[in-house]
Amino acid sequence: GEAWRFHHRWRAPQSGLHWGNLHLQRFQPSAWLRRLPPGLKLAFGPEVETLVLSDSCLTGLFHPDMNLDTHLKILACDGQAQLPARTRGRLQLHFSEARFRFPRRMNLDGILEIRGCPGIDQLPEEIRTEGIYIDHCPNLGALPRVIQGARQIDLVALPLESFPKNIDGVSYFRVARAPDLKCLQLPSGPSLNVELAQLPALKTIQLSKRGLLHDMTISHCDS
Repeated sequence: GEAWRFHHRWRAPQSGLHWGNLHLQRFQPSAWLRRLPPGLKLAFGPEVETLVLSDSCLTGLFHPDMNLDTHLKILACDGQAQLPARTRGRLQLHFSEARFRFPRRMNLDGILEIRGCPGIDQLPEEIRTEGIYIDHCPNLGALPRVIQGARQIDLVALPLESFPKNIDGVSYFRVARAPDLKCLQLPSGPSLNVELAQLPALKTIQLSKRGLLHDMTISHCDS
């Protein structure tokens, strides 16, 4: 049958397996891949630990019901991507114009890291992950309603107006450059460290009754 084909603009496409990383550059899934039944999934050999897609079209590549058995990193990609509900590793979305769509529930064995992705305006309603790191997403105004397993949460340059309640088990929490944030409910953890910076609209900080606040730094939050 027809194999995957690579799309290139000015030079030959590059791909290869290096130290457990399978890097697909300027990749465009062909029509047969987009017509695969929903029950099928992308599968890689045990030597592939991380799938890296860069400068590629993501349309039709993933399906919300699929399980991905690798770390996934997407860099400078376009198209539309319905992200898988289960990833056995970290999920990194970096500097992409693609319109990412998340499932209602997402389960990650690693962290969720999003940097510079204007096409993201919504995250899962519920997520299980080891940590959340998000910065410079100008259209992302809300976080998941339920966050489980995250030991660190780092949020920078987002149009957030509030933070979800009843988030437990966090050891490090930072929010910076969120100009619309007015009320902040701090997460809880056995020894929580908090950094708040450049939050000009912040009026209220609500402390959790659970856990222990170890240290809190507040800077440039004058209204």
